[in-house]
Amino acid sequence: MISARQLEAFKAVMETGSISRAADVLYLTQPAVSKLISGLEETVGFQLFRRERQRLIPTAEAGVFLEEVDALFSSFSRLEQLAGDLRMTATGSLNIAALPSAGVNLLPRVITDFQVERPRASLALRIRSSPKIGEMAISQQCDVGISLLPVDHPAVHSELLVRGRAIVVLPRSHRLAGQDILQAEQLRGENFISLGEDDRSRHLIDEVFDRVGVSRVIVTKTSLSMAACEFVRCGAGISVIDPITAFAATNSDLERIPLEPAVYFDVRLLLPRERRPSQLRESFVSYLKQHITDYLPEYAISR
Repeated sequence: MISARQLEAFKAVMETGSISRAADVLYLTQPAVSKLISGLEETVGFQLFRRERQRLIPTAEAGVFLEEVDALFSSFSRLEQLAGDLRMTATGSLNIAALPSAGVNLLPRVITDFQVERPRASLALRIRSSPKIGEMAISQQCDVGISLLPVDHPAVHSELLVRGRAIVVLPRSHRLAGQDILQAEQLRGENFISLGEDDRSRHLIDEVFDRVGVSRVIVTKTSLSMAACEFVRCGAGISVIDPITAFAATNSDLERIPLEPAVYFDVRLLLPRERRPSQLRESFVSYLKQHITDYLPEYAISR
């Protein structure tokens, strides 16, 4: 069987033109290199070099053989690079499913920052509702899920990623702008943009206003908190939304104030247990846990 050491010796002799120089390159003795070349010729069954006056002259077969040896060593080099990339989580693919607020406003920034040192890593982001993300995690259709809903299923690991506080968004020209906290009572009678009835956030917000007996004028409903911000920007009214959307860069022109009594949104991390584990997923999850709060102000996070 051809050994890697024999091929190294052959390649070195072909590149340097002599046994002595090849020995220097390989940090071997000349007899050791000669033995490797003789062993290779015996194994392949044809002559690679002619010996003329203490010189080695490559045969035509040696030239053809060298092309394949070079290709083999190039493959080894690519394998070493790939192994290094995998070890450093610089390559591979990852499928991420996230609720709209995180998928539109947070994860593009997180993923971009994560990929700075991993340009060959391929991350796919799919935006779905929280119930759908739970289904995807259970059926192992994603590597990472980010949802407002926990999943109690043996096929999924579920944990709290971050707890954020509900934020009132309103135009900066609004009479209530500039305050540190807005009491629900202060929003009585305000034109209000509400989230859709199938949105879990909507029910959490409605419960607070119902509990303190504050009525709002619901002028419109929308299924996306980003759309609610656009209604606010257009002067349709005010809204209460999740902090991830509220503090998106595109909403920096709006006034953003925490609501009291506080409403909290639990953003959950879902990890399908039956997906093949990868260093890339572990690295991304670790990065996400460490840096998610960097994208939100302190007063919007519950510790």
